[in-house]
Amino acid sequence: MHKPPSLHELAQLWQQRDLGSLTSQRLQALNVGSATDWGMSTRRSDPKVQPISLAGGIPDAATLPKGALVQAMARALGFDATASLAALVDAASSTDDAPLSYGGAFGYEPLREEIARFFARDQNPAVGADHFVLTNGAAGAIDLVCSAMLDRGDVVVSEVPAFSGSLRTFSGHQARVVGVPMDRHGMRMDVLQDTLRRLGAEGTPAKLIYVSPTFHNPTGITMPVERRLQLIELAAHHGAVLLEDTAYNELYFGAEPLPNLNALAQGHFVITVGTFSKVIGPGLRVGWLQARPELIRLLMPARFDMGNSPLLHRTLHELMVSGELESHVQRMRGIYRTKMQRLAAALREACGEMVQFADPAGGFFLWLRLAPPFEAKTVQERSLDAGVVFPVGSAFYLRDGPPEDGQHIRLAYSRAALEELQVGAERLAANLQPVAEGG
Repeated sequence: MHKPPSLHELAQLWQQRDLGSLTSQRLQALNVGSATDWGMSTRRSDPKVQPISLAGGIPDAATLPKGALVQAMARALGFDATASLAALVDAASSTDDAPLSYGGAFGYEPLREEIARFFARDQNPAVGADHFVLTNGAAGAIDLVCSAMLDRGDVVVSEVPAFSGSLRTFSGHQARVVGVPMDRHGMRMDVLQDTLRRLGAEGTPAKLIYVSPTFHNPTGITMPVERRLQLIELAAHHGAVLLEDTAYNELYFGAEPLPNLNALAQGHFVITVGTFSKVIGPGLRVGWLQARPELIRLLMPARFDMGNSPLLHRTLHELMVSGELESHVQRMRGIYRTKMQRLAAALREACGEMVQFADPAGGFFLWLRLAPPFEAKTVQERSLDAGVVFPVGSAFYLRDGPPEDGQHIRLAYSRAALEELQVGAERLAANLQPVAEGG
């Protein structure tokens, strides 16, 4: 009988194996990504002072609708919380296993219908479930688009700065990512036009153009309608598809936001991704892809993940049809508006002319430009020691340009409490003041 190797022999053989050769070639130039890439709030491990994180775009923990989610999940499973014990036992023995079975490639159709009704309510003519696919957050939708559309070396044009996690996804699919700078109204159309012409002349036309036109991450900028129409026209003229990220669209502070690109173009040359992560909580990992049905049919063969959780889909459907999601989002708009105003006022009072920024009309972020001679990385390090955490602007730029000037930082006001926002601004100012005074 053959004697199997001992555990010691297996360990020796494992140590001799070149583990780097096991990974695919496309991954060998990547790493696991930073906390910013993963949308997380970084904290130092043993801080001298209690850290205040202004880092991640994460909803306020105190406002998460846990009770409403529990009730919605119970309804999704067929339970009635007000029923008798006997009725609960009967419900538990039901043979209806749909919430705990597989959900298929597209996701729970009633939830897709509700998403169309609520999140695409500005579209005329109205869209329905056949325009939507449920995914693992907006990030999963972007990954699906990349899997379906990109071959090695295909070109993705992206606004810069841009969410670092999306940039990492494009690189992970071996795309060539070309950056187009922004001004105070979003991606610059003159530079985009020149870029698309140049790429076409080189025989490498852009396949995708990535934009977040409403409450942009990291800058908070909202693109005006006129520029949105120019963007659609340029994409259509050059045969590129716009990949529109709408993660923050519902978190507006005044009037409803401008119509998204999908609504303006009636879905022509536009794929829109959205998520429940910012309006409820990122731990749900439920998002969606919206596109014209004929395009969705072409994208779906690239899906191999067996779909998402039918239980979560049904839970979110219950939350939506009950009206609880809509009332929750309305409360969140007021809460985040107050937080933004508190942080903005504290920064203006404590930092004065040492920082420059514009108040966003929604979303989670303030994009600060430090006045000379401040440098973002130096300020970040000093602030970490003082107990305030945030990413520098260069985290949202491409390594191959256009370059960041080294003087920007992003502050997230969504998760921290009001008093923490005040203290965080004061700590930041305390670290700027010695430099301003020549210290």
